[in-house]
Amino acid sequence: MGKTCYCFVFFIPTCLRLVGIKPDKHLNYLHCGRNMISNDMIIMIAEDDDAHYILTERYLRRSGINNEIIRFNDGEQLQKFLGTSILRYYLQRKIRNLILILDINMPKRTGIEVLSYMKQNNILDQIPTIMFSTCSDPETKSECLTLGSSNFVTKPPTPKLIESIIGIAMNFAHAV
Repeated sequence: MGKTCYCFVFFIPTCLRLVGIKPDKHLNYLHCGRNMISNDMIIMIAEDDDAHYILTERYLRRSGINNEIIRFNDGEQLQKFLGTSILRYYLQRKIRNLILILDINMPKRTGIEVLSYMKQNNILDQIPTIMFSTCSDPETKSECLTLGSSNFVTKPPTPKLIESIIGIAMNFAHAV
């Protein structure tokens, strides 16, 4: 826990300055994520590795993000969910309330295949997607960004993941 606190003492003030908020040096930055993200925002995580999922989920929680998290164990499971009419109905009304953290290397369908599927649909295309992988290959990163991902973050979770989530949440809050 000490490591997480150390990172956020430096990270959150910078993030706050970027959105025009003067940080208070006495503020408990560990819990800033909770105040910057709407409570009704849902975070979907597609991650096949249990250890990576648990690490990511704990990191989000320790960063003050207590939103609902929906987990998908592989790309096929996520793509089936994305294809349901219930989700499409929901998306047409509350598209700004979803963020997808998408692992690249998954069984059945890769994250890149799922992202490509999403970007071919004018409703699914609107879901902000953060590609999340142990791979830091510049070509893979470029491919993901070209396909339309909002960001590419290398595992394990770091302040960059939280920065991406908060940035997406803040952008959509200002768009409403």
